[in-house]
Amino acid sequence: MERPLRIAYAIEFLLALIACFECWSQIGGQAPLDLMPWWLKLLFAAGFAAVVVRLTVVTVQNHSIPSVPVVRWGVALILLLAIIAVTTYYYYLRVPPDEDNIDETVPTSYVVR
Repeated sequence: MERPLRIAYAIEFLLALIACFECWSQIGGQAPLDLMPWWLKLLFAAGFAAVVVRLTVVTVQNHSIPSVPVVRWGVALILLLAIIAVTTYYYYLRVPPDEDNIDETVPTSYVVR
């Protein structure tokens, strides 16, 4: 019984990595992620996936849902998501403004013929 669970947890880890990157780019936007260093994105995504898998492990091991380990890993997940959100907001504030947003209704010069 132990071996199939380890395989399932490994698959869950990989799926959580994919879900983290996909949701992160959709929710936080791609521009802040482009400014963020690769190692920080990898650290956050791997941490997210590890906490999700660990939450699943303690949920499977404990038959009573409101147990202390389940609450502890749930709080750890919420704290990690808050840290990710604050870091993404920090890089969001450093995104350079678009040059395409120039108001084109005001003419810059008049040509008299």
